[in-house]
Amino acid sequence: MKKIYLTLLFIILAALLLNYYKPVGTVEGPEWDILRIDGVTYISRGSASVDIPYSRADKGKHLGIIRSGDHIFHIYEIKGDPERNYLYWAWEWEGKMFVRKELSDAAKTAQIPVTEFSYVETVKNYKPDDPGVKTDGFKNDSSCRYSGLDDLIELAKNECTIDYDSITLAQDSQELIMRVTFSKEGTLGNCQDVFIDDSGKTILIIYGE
Repeated sequence: MKKIYLTLLFIILAALLLNYYKPVGTVEGPEWDILRIDGVTYISRGSASVDIPYSRADKGKHLGIIRSGDHIFHIYEIKGDPERNYLYWAWEWEGKMFVRKELSDAAKTAQIPVTEFSYVETVKNYKPDDPGVKTDGFKNDSSCRYSGLDDLIELAKNECTIDYDSITLAQDSQELIMRVTFSKEGTLGNCQDVFIDDSGKTILIIYGE
């Protein structure tokens, strides 16, 4: 009987250890600042555009581990966050808070001001055959209603063909047209304006300074 109890205890302990060291995702970035777990991308507090209202003191259930070479990172959920919008990452004595990338991106978009422009005045300055003007062959060539600025920017990214580090937004409230401008600081001529109507279709792209 004692041998049976010991065997059961061993099985239980082995199961607990296997669950504790269960791989749950991957880690990326030079500073291990990107987590991918269950198809969701998380970024570290230092890379996020949103305040994280939690700290190490809010660390909850241990979810499993992520391996990177010889390193083992322990991943914890956060107490009071059943949607798992936030996670805690621990390695030896170090720790980081992570947030869903989509939440950070939404906060970043919310910080972009939307100015006014005139689409009519814009097209007066260009001809269809001018260099840097594109009037057809768009990726967004059918109606695709967008529900907010995040969706709008994602649509514009479908058309973007340049490297950029900045996005600005403008609207023509009369014609119901949005302009999404991609640009890169310090690069001459590296700018792209994508014009999208209220149905989500791209109607014009202008490259230039």
